[in-house]
Amino acid sequence: MAVNTASAWTEKRAGYGGNSLYVAECTVLAAVANRTCATLKTPRGLNVKRPWTLYFITSADPDAGDTVTLSLWGGWSDDFVMTNTSGLTTAAATDGGKILQLCDNFETLLTTLSGAFHFTPNSYPYGGVVADVVAVSGRANGFKVRIPVMPYYAFVAQSGSVLDAHTETFKIIQL
Repeated sequence: MAVNTASAWTEKRAGYGGNSLYVAECTVLAAVANRTCATLKTPRGLNVKRPWTLYFITSADPDAGDTVTLSLWGGWSDDFVMTNTSGLTTAAATDGGKILQLCDNFETLLTTLSGAFHFTPNSYPYGGVVADVVAVSGRANGFKVRIPVMPYYAFVAQSGSVLDAHTETFKIIQL
């Protein structure tokens, strides 16, 4: 087994003038036979007090024989780090913890639609999110998630069995 490799988040602005959007991107190369793979913590450029959208794309079916969940983790200090250890059966973090499971089986999304999750921080004063959605069967209403405000976030894909080699791409877009 090899260790998964998570790239550093890249940040840029897309669009023109006052209409430009913040865009951050990270890729994770999932090695053969691991059960979990995680991103690095989100960059400081993400305004964690405002709503944002995550687009999740995978290069192939991460585990043809089992379901794969996608979870959001939060970090409460600059030392927040997700563990990408070879063969690890559960995710682990330093100075952070699991906030919630975002999706119960994102593999289903691969052939039906791209995964887009809309996050609204609890402190955001203008509502936004109406419900947390975990079951893929609820995707018709869109994935809407109310989250606690944390300095950093990370995303973890986890399977009950071992993952196949694949690449996961995470894109954050924020006004």
